[in-house]
Amino acid sequence: MVVRVPANLWSGIAGVLFATAWMLLIDAQVYDLQVFMPSKDKDKQFQEVVFWNWLPAIPCFFGFFFLQIIPRDNLIMDSDDDDDRKVVWRNRIFVLIAVVVLFVGLIIGAAVMISDFAKPEKLNIYGKIVTMLHPMLITLAALVMFLGKLFGDKLRFGN
Repeated sequence: MVVRVPANLWSGIAGVLFATAWMLLIDAQVYDLQVFMPSKDKDKQFQEVVFWNWLPAIPCFFGFFFLQIIPRDNLIMDSDDDDDRKVVWRNRIFVLIAVVVLFVGLIIGAAVMISDFAKPEKLNIYGKIVTMLHPMLITLAALVMFLGKLFGDKLRFGN
């Protein structure tokens, strides 16, 4: 028995990963603000959300977007025509640039997480981990959606 995988399954999985990544990031930043709000007690610290914590989200979002705007037909070479060859290679270079932008977001996320762990005054470990978890989930969502777009109709399970 052969089970075909529906083509829209990949976009559904990528959408769940994308939404989870953004909800985790927003939740971690709101949690930082609510737990460490300034009060009359001098013992509690004030934790503010800075742009540095949102920095990994920018290249990951653009890398995800760039990877998804390329049509599938422009990545597969069907003929030996010079114009087709130029279009295919231009789009493949665009895919390479998008993947590099995604990995730049991962590197920035790792740097932000390491710098947050180096700060002893930042007490919330959830906010520290999410700065790396967010780019990982966005990159995974982009790759799942892209590979599902390319090979989704050819995947099947069974004999």
